Amino acid sequence: MSKVGEVRPSEMRTYIDKKSGREVIQLTQTGTNIHFYFTENSFNTGDKEIIYLHTDEHLSNTKAYTDLYSMNLETGESVRLTDFAQKFKTVRSFTKTNDGRFVLFIGDGDLYRWERATGEYLLLFRAQAGCPLSNPSISYDEKYVLCYANQEGPWREKVTNSNENYGGFHENLYRLKKGYIYIIRMDGSGGDLVFEDTHRLGHTQWASDTNEYFAFCHEGPWNMVHQRIWIFNTVTRHVEACFRQYEDDCVGHEFWTQDGLMFFDNRGKGHDGTITSDRTQLIASEEETKGAEAWIGFADKECNILKKMDMPFYCNHYHCNGPHTLLVGDALDDILLIDISGEEATCEVLCEHNTSWRFQDTHCHPCFSWSDDQVLYASDRDAEGYPQLYIVKMK
Repeated sequence: MSKVGEVRPSEMRTYIDKKSGREVIQLTQTGTNIHFYFTENSFNTGDKEIIYLHTDEHLSNTKAYTDLYSMNLETGESVRLTDFAQKFKTVRSFTKTNDGRFVLFIGDGDLYRWERATGEYLLLFRAQAGCPLSNPSISYDEKYVLCYANQEGPWREKVTNSNENYGGFHENLYRLKKGYIYIIRMDGSGGDLVFEDTHRLGHTQWASDTNEYFAFCHEGPWNMVHQRIWIFNTVTRHVEACFRQYEDDCVGHEFWTQDGLMFFDNRGKGHDGTITSDRTQLIASEEETKGAEAWIGFADKECNILKKMDMPFYCNHYHCNGPHTLLVGDALDDILLIDISGEEATCEVLCEHNTSWRFQDTHCHPCFSWSDDQVLYASDRDAEGYPQLYIVKMK
C-alpha cells in the first residue's frame, strides 16, 4: 500500500545559538533529513515551502530509500510525496523546478521526471549500459535537462562501497577515463549526447539566465585536477576553460549566481577540497598547504574574471546571495556569514553547526533562500549519521 500523502506533524523547535545569539529554527528532529544540493535549492518560489528527502534509516544503510517530502515552513507540517520503493531499486541525484512543480531524479541509472500535481513518473532518458546518469540540471526555460555519465567498470564497487566522506574520490580520478554529457528534453521526447571527454566529469549546471551556456567540471581532488571548471556554449559547441589554472591553484565548488556569473573557490596550493570526520583533508597534508593564498572569484560566461577577493576565512562550501554582497559558508564548527561588499571580506558567526562530517549528507552546504532572507543547512550534531535540517533567518 502506498504511503504517499502521509503527514508528518511539525517537529519545529527554536533555540538561541550560544555563539551568535541568533535564533535558529530546527525543522526536523527524527530520522535522516537531507536538503537538495545547494546548486539545486530546496526552497520553492516564495520561500514558504521546501522539498527535501527523508528516511527513518541511518546514513550507513546504503540500501535505504529516501523519499520526497514537502514542508510548510510556517506550520512545520510535512507531507510525503513519493514511495520510490514501489517502482525503483535505487534513487539519487535530485533537482526540481524553482516552483517545485516537477522533480527530476535518477532512478536505476535513468533520468525520470516526477510531476507533483499528478504523482506520475515520466522516463526522460535511458542511460547506456555501464554509464548511469548523474546530476540533472534544469535549463533556464525549463525545457531541457543536463546530465552527465561516467563510464564505470567492475572495480567500482571496491572503491565506492564506503558511505564515508569522499569514498573513492582519489581512486576514481584515475579509474574513470570516459565521461559523457547529455542534453535531454523535459517533455520526454528524447535527448542528445553533446560532449565526450577523457576525464571524470561532474557538476553539470545550466546557466541561471540563459540556455546558451552550461558549466561542468573535471572532478577529483582539487590539488590533482589540472583544470576544474569548463564552460560549454550550446550554440557553437565551443568549450572554454573558466579561470585557467596554474600549478598552485586548487579550484572547486563552482556555481552560477542568480544573475548568471560563475562563482568559484580557489584554496591555493595543496588543498584537495575535502573534509573528513577527522577534521582534516582526505588526501593533502598540512605540509602541502603551507603558504597557500585562498581567494574567491566571479567570472562571466566568456570566462573573464570580474571580481577576485582574498578569503582568510576557511569554509568548506560557500553560497552567494543575489546581489553578490554576502556569502554563507560552513567552517569546521560554525555557519559563517561573510560580507564581500567592500574591498576586504569581513566575517561573523551565524550559528554553530557542529556536524560530524562523517557522511556526504552531513555536509552542511548552507544556502540562501530565493529572497536571501533565510539560510538552510543540515547537521547531525545531535546524533551522528542522522542529519537534521535547520534555518537561520537573516532579518
